[in-house]
Amino acid sequence: MLLALSRGTRAATVRRTLATFALDSPSFPDLRARRDAYVDKTSAIADLLMGDEGMHRHTRAFFARPRKFGKSLTLDIAAEMLAAGELPPGVAPWPGRVPVDVDAVFGGLAVHERLRTRDPTLRGLLQRAHFVVNINLGVAQTGAELKCAIFDALADAAGAAFGAALKAEVRAAGTTGGAMSALVSAVPRGVPVALFIDEYDAAIIQDVSEDDWVSAKAGIKALRSLAMFTKSPHFGSRIKRCLITGVARFSRTSLFSGANNFVDLTEAPLLSRALGFSEAEIRATFPEELAKLAGSLRTDVDGAVAQLAHWYNGYCFDGATSCFNPFPVLSTLCAGNITERELEAASGTNWLSLAPGAVVAGLAEELRVGARIDTASIDIDNLQAQQVRVVPLLLQTGLLSAVAGQPEVCRAPNEYARRSLQLLVKKALAVSPVALTSFSYALRNRNREAFSAAVLRSLEQLPRSLFKRDSGGDVRPREAVYHGSLFLALKATAPAGIDVQSQVSSLRGVADLVISFSGAPHAAAWVLEIGLGSDAAAKLPQAQDYAAARGEPEVFCCSVAVKAGEGAEPASAAAGGAAVALAWSRRVGTSWERA
Repeated sequence: MLLALSRGTRAATVRRTLATFALDSPSFPDLRARRDAYVDKTSAIADLLMGDEGMHRHTRAFFARPRKFGKSLTLDIAAEMLAAGELPPGVAPWPGRVPVDVDAVFGGLAVHERLRTRDPTLRGLLQRAHFVVNINLGVAQTGAELKCAIFDALADAAGAAFGAALKAEVRAAGTTGGAMSALVSAVPRGVPVALFIDEYDAAIIQDVSEDDWVSAKAGIKALRSLAMFTKSPHFGSRIKRCLITGVARFSRTSLFSGANNFVDLTEAPLLSRALGFSEAEIRATFPEELAKLAGSLRTDVDGAVAQLAHWYNGYCFDGATSCFNPFPVLSTLCAGNITERELEAASGTNWLSLAPGAVVAGLAEELRVGARIDTASIDIDNLQAQQVRVVPLLLQTGLLSAVAGQPEVCRAPNEYARRSLQLLVKKALAVSPVALTSFSYALRNRNREAFSAAVLRSLEQLPRSLFKRDSGGDVRPREAVYHGSLFLALKATAPAGIDVQSQVSSLRGVADLVISFSGAPHAAAWVLEIGLGSDAAAKLPQAQDYAAARGEPEVFCCSVAVKAGEGAEPASAAAGGAAVALAWSRRVGTSWERA
């Protein structure tokens, strides 16, 4: 899937000999043999497998990270660690066993140093060999294919280890559990089994994006069958490590129902050490590349690091620490200039297999039914309701992120994500780049006149495709579409220090949108109410009521009234025009005055 970087953590003479980067996610032994640059995560991965924070007590685990964060390479390193070591006394190796050369694969890395000093917390890692089964489900195009993909992977593993006869037996099994049982039963007793499942969600995301809920549920069923096997008392007990990973988190009620022996490590501090780069790691591993980047940017190394941070830092998964996205950092250091300016395919018709319009429409639907936008939610979907939850989706794919120290806040973590989100919004809302840059200018300068102009420009351009047809077949405007569109436009453009939240609750009700400003000259808040109609001033009291308890020194309320065409029937400018009016008020003491 991606990445490679760690020139080892020792000897500068070793560092000088490393000249290549792996951006194609090779196997870890190949990466080491080629002497590719590699940021040393081996100690954290060892703790993931054997530590108290990781899988020592929870041998079945799951985690999610955005694309190109190094998940596949992490699983490959974990597999090499568990495959390394000796078989139990008296156990003959299986025909296809290839021993791991621990010194060649891990020499000079942190985990090897821990092994050399006999660190007891390794608990036999790199010393006691496991039989490792790797299943990459990214090859499946739909959930309906996942069962076959699982069978194929198990059959290939059986054939590579034990020969054609067992491969045929595994493939002939009638169930996923039966196929897994045939394979595990062939592994010599006393040899623990490790099962790694990568890209478990790719096919299901594709199905969800196409509204193929039948195939999505078939995929969930196949995955649940595999997860349930790890819990079986006969053969499942042989599996000592099972790790599942992907981009998205699907609901426990649909995927892990009955298999509640899985622990979700997505938000664990340990995982934040195992995936993503820190500034210290980048500085220690790539001094020459940073110097080259500094030269191309006409700055010093500190300036080059600052540019990397501006573009690629700020992802927060544990609520406390932030990290750099590894792949674009590697691409930039390899090229010697800023190269990755938006996420792959963000500017196309499709992103993460969800059309931009579907993202906005999904968010609008959440707002229509009054769903709370919970940044800590673990699920992106509700298969029973056949609905994708958009804000969790954006969080899990890296377009939004929690903020270190403020886990209740979410925003685009950096320029890389911000531009990606802007491209998605521009495509979905059919607005010009000027409309989005106007929002950024207005927020940065707290300029209400510029903000009003940006709102007018963007809402009047909404395409009819975002609106649903009523029972009579006519396309009708809906308040939620305006809520969702404005929310995403603001999220995509808000600079650092400015937070945008939707559906903000207080004792007096729920505000549509709240924009919070921190820093100089003082903290402030804008409370927005959006609705259909022609009299914006009439909606101000409602916004003022919700804003009464705000504690910022400066509070403004803004009401946005949208009257879409004559009789409120046309849904967009393209269909006849949408008239938008705004009204502002400012809190003065305990009262309000028009602004």
